[in-house]
Amino acid sequence: MDDVQERIDDYLAFGVPHVWVVNPRKRRAFHYTADGIREAKDGILRSTNPDIAVPILELENF
Repeated sequence: MDDVQERIDDYLAFGVPHVWVVNPRKRRAFHYTADGIREAKDGILRSTNPDIAVPILELENF
């Protein structure tokens, strides 16, 4: 997990506005931004600017 967190931090530092991380074993998904982290408790990963909504159960191999 440390390697994953390092990569997330790198992406955010490079200016990537939204980073989604999916844990297929636990069927959980997280949305990282410069403001922090949010779990997709309702089962939908969302972003703004651009507006995107992806139901995590529809992701391949989830």
